[in-house]
Amino acid sequence: MTKHKLKYCYQCKKKTTHKLYFFAKNPDFPSRKKIPLIQCKQCKLIISDLNKSVAINSKQYDVQYYGYPRQASFINKIFQEIFNFERKQQAIFGKKVRDLLDYGCGTASFLMSLPSQITRYGFETSKEAIQEIKRNRESNVKILKKACISTYKYDVITFWQSLEHIKNPVSLLARIPKLLRDDGYVFISVPNIHSLQARIFRSNWFHLDPKRHLTHFCPQTLINTLKKTHLKLDSINTFSFEYGVFGWWQSIFNSLGLEFNMGYKVLKRKVRYSKNIKILVQETIYILAGFPVAVVSVFMALLEGTLGMGAVLQVKARPAKEID
Repeated sequence: MTKHKLKYCYQCKKKTTHKLYFFAKNPDFPSRKKIPLIQCKQCKLIISDLNKSVAINSKQYDVQYYGYPRQASFINKIFQEIFNFERKQQAIFGKKVRDLLDYGCGTASFLMSLPSQITRYGFETSKEAIQEIKRNRESNVKILKKACISTYKYDVITFWQSLEHIKNPVSLLARIPKLLRDDGYVFISVPNIHSLQARIFRSNWFHLDPKRHLTHFCPQTLINTLKKTHLKLDSINTFSFEYGVFGWWQSIFNSLGLEFNMGYKVLKRKVRYSKNIKILVQETIYILAGFPVAVVSVFMALLEGTLGMGAVLQVKARPAKEID
């Protein structure tokens, strides 16, 4: 592509000049042509410039994308419990919550971890993920066919790594204030394109996923998005044990030239690799280096979080009129 192109920017609400940010690997086909990330020269928002050959479609969110949760490994289940505990601490700690809507709930792991006294609502566009929720007999999640129905209001609305998948986040978030009770808030978690790990690993960064992540937020562009949707920032942090540590861990292995995201795919049982010499060598590298790399990853995640350059942006925002 050329260094500059004219493209519609949903933040600027007009066509603006975009410049090339860098080329990113397609996580599903890392050896194929890379996907350009482009940045609006006016508002600095970064988006994936997808052509028809890699355009988003429903098949990219089949049950394999979520890693067959009912067949998850024992280790993965332990990590999931730890991560859901962290999510609850971040999203609802200290607040009496009657009902919560999780937008882009996937297979509803977070919702099912919530206390039973909370009425749990989920919105998900993946038919396979919805079927997976319905197969789980322990699920008391109410799946909504339409999320933005203003006749019902929530104490909390969460976007756990889902807002970046939306084609026009401004249009969606503009409807959120009408869905919140007077003391309600929205909690958003998205990858941080200006994080230390993103700057170091670039195309090998685990959390990049340019095929599905249509928007790549940094602190300023996320705050600008909130301002345009009548939501006012209440708090922001960039540290997450879940996303920070694993982001470093998998990105380090990616940078060694191993099968892309191999550790993640094995843990989530997304792929069953054939046992050839190449794969056996790479599995041996993971076994021998896995723990030392994990120690380094914990240290680096703490460091980048302290510097305000953590792997994710986690914000709490309320309707602007409430906290003016």
